[in-house]
Amino acid sequence: MATNDNDLEIQLFELGADSHFSKTAIEQPDTGSPEFLDLMGVWFDAPDNFPREFSMFREYSSVPGRCRGAVMAIGKFDGLHVGHQALIEAAAVKAEELDAPLGVLTFEPHPRAVFEPDSQPFLLSTPESRARTMAELGVDVLLAQSFDREFAGLAPEDFVRSVLIEGMQVQHVVVGHDFRFGKKRGGDPDLLRKMGAENGFGVTVVAAVNVDGDLAGSTRLRSLIAAGRPRAAARILGRCWEIEGELELLPNAEGEYWPSISLATYQAPAAGWYMVTLALAGQPEPEWHPVRAQVGTIEDTLAIFDLSDALLAELAGKTVRVALVDYLGNRWDADPTETD
Repeated sequence: MATNDNDLEIQLFELGADSHFSKTAIEQPDTGSPEFLDLMGVWFDAPDNFPREFSMFREYSSVPGRCRGAVMAIGKFDGLHVGHQALIEAAAVKAEELDAPLGVLTFEPHPRAVFEPDSQPFLLSTPESRARTMAELGVDVLLAQSFDREFAGLAPEDFVRSVLIEGMQVQHVVVGHDFRFGKKRGGDPDLLRKMGAENGFGVTVVAAVNVDGDLAGSTRLRSLIAAGRPRAAARILGRCWEIEGELELLPNAEGEYWPSISLATYQAPAAGWYMVTLALAGQPEPEWHPVRAQVGTIEDTLAIFDLSDALLAELAGKTVRVALVDYLGNRWDADPTETD
């Protein structure tokens, strides 16, 4: 438990008894310059004199010297499932061995949104929730690189030279077995190993992670969410899948107003009733409230039920987190449909 307002205790996900991760306390600095502090207590593009455990940047060219020389896990990290966590854990082990910062390089917006702007919503997480989870996993430096067609047009060799060598000055990089990068996805782990050997950084390639006999990947995760299988999705995530957004009062087809959260950018869950837990976002120790929710009563939204008047008054208009626990099907009073 935190002992004062400047101590933040975070409970990390249980990845197994021999996991590198454990409960960690991060001491927050007491400063008079809140302009660098977001609602999650994370420093964004903070100057060199702000010693913070977790720093986030949007451009590789803006990363200060204190955050360079890291061991970097690289990927899209949408959802941060157990496969992604395996990359970060492998990077954490190497960072400890090299006495280097632990870093993650990801891309914002998601490359699919750039190349397929008219595709159906597919995201599993928001940039804010990914940053929060990265901090909970012990990441020191998050580079959420701005991604557009110009950046995507970098030749693979130029990506390595400009971003990894000159920008981040990496000591080591960790990628998945199917990692591709650069123009037309022309770069792969073999090219990373070759350029690493030539330029003095190491490369670790992490094998696929399987859960329930299937690849623990974002594609599988989306299919489970669309099929109304939140328990199976939770096994791939290592936690319940969450939706995050502003709690608004929105009308259904009959003109009745219900507290709701937009699903506009998310992978759409199966229509029907869910058991969920809800909490105010941005809290180091969130207070979770078990309630029911429905997908389909209002288009592209998750409608929340069972909120007391006092809790609704407290949360309306604020950003909340909603974790999907069980799928009840078409009846609010039904038993969960998943038995595995």
